[in-house]
Amino acid sequence: MIAPIIHRHSWSGIVRLAQGPHSSDCDLYSWFAYDMPILFSLAADSDEPLSVRLVGQSAASRWSQFVFKGFFWR
Repeated sequence: MIAPIIHRHSWSGIVRLAQGPHSSDCDLYSWFAYDMPILFSLAADSDEPLSVRLVGQSAASRWSQFVFKGFFWR
């Protein structure tokens, strides 16, 4: 399990976490700012890296950006 810590705010977009064929999209928009980990299960049998990338803009967001702050690893 890995949990990238992302800063959410009113300018946040949509990010995609992906490892090989497995992916998950997360809309980071929030009308107030805060930091939040996003849970993602890593494939134990894969040596492919985890990628985190911006893929779009939320309908409510003022822009499409994200701030990566770090990660929790377990």
